Amino acid sequence: MKKLFLSFAAISCMFLASCNQNDEVTEPAEPGTPALLKVTLASDVNTKASGAPVANDESKIGQGIILVFRGTSLNPVLDGKTTFDFSTSGNTAVSVNITAGANRHVYVIANISNAADFAGVTRISDLYNLAAKYQLTAMRTGTNLGMSGFTENIDASAATTASPATATVQLHFLGSRIHLDWDLSQLPSNMTGFTITGAYLLNVKSASDYFAAPGTYLTANVTSFLYGKSDITGFTGSYLPVSPATNTYDAALKIADLSADKGFAKNYFYALENNSQSPTIVALEGKLGAETYYYPIIINGDQNGSGANNATNAGDKSLVVQRGNIYNVKAIIKGFGNNDPYAPLSKGAINVTITPAAWNPVIQIDQEFN
Repeated sequence: MKKLFLSFAAISCMFLASCNQNDEVTEPAEPGTPALLKVTLASDVNTKASGAPVANDESKIGQGIILVFRGTSLNPVLDGKTTFDFSTSGNTAVSVNITAGANRHVYVIANISNAADFAGVTRISDLYNLAAKYQLTAMRTGTNLGMSGFTENIDASAATTASPATATVQLHFLGSRIHLDWDLSQLPSNMTGFTITGAYLLNVKSASDYFAAPGTYLTANVTSFLYGKSDITGFTGSYLPVSPATNTYDAALKIADLSADKGFAKNYFYALENNSQSPTIVALEGKLGAETYYYPIIINGDQNGSGANNATNAGDKSLVVQRGNIYNVKAIIKGFGNNDPYAPLSKGAINVTITPAAWNPVIQIDQEFN
């Protein structure tokens, strides 16, 4: 298995100096006068890929940016912003220069690679359509895991530079995590010698927005997909990526030594949110002699579920991977698979357990194939 390591490089960012609070009693500030907002950040807990996930590492907050908007319109304007770097300072309240007034809206992005990407943001809507996206590769190299969060309608009417207003923003992961396990104990006698030789993620979004416009999903503005097989020539299944998506190969979406590293703790991927039009697939690969068989499992697909009427751990049937979830996929293989990882697999070859749970929750989905 290609081990995926997260390095937590300290990338220096500029801090804005906070003003010392004094004991003077001041009159309430007039709207629009200079003031401070002190922002405290919190990250998800129980939220990596080499060995077992390290929740403490994943939840670390490194560098980032805070943007504060003002107004009651549908598209409030920027009132103030600052960068931070907790990799050298520790998680402390961050001061942002704003103006006094009601209806201040605080948006935070943590563990980003370049705060300059946000230089052109003047309204909240600019966050929804940034040309610079959060890349899936950033979840494995050079940074902690990307997070974002916001809190709205902060009343800073009485805030001054000496007496700041305060706000707390809960950060949430931009990605999800998919774990794999399998069981060959129920193989029929004519499959003796069958082994699992690899696993892939197919139809994974390559990038994500930091914030979604109301009514949309985070990856709505991303048309590029990744798939874990370098050559899809000859495959014709119904979930094969199609135009206008640009499809590229990402070796980190393939695990090649599953038989040596069996189990949820050792085999897992990071993925980004996806919609139902091109569902994300976990495809197990197995061999019997010279023949290769695939077992494609659609996350939250309509074939998920085991037992009577497929009622056990069936998932939500949405075909959607959601941000901040953990999907534990367990396959009980009981028959021959497909020769095409993109083709839907008939029930009866595999039992699947998928556990999406928010990176706090964990969701489990079973699928049974004979």
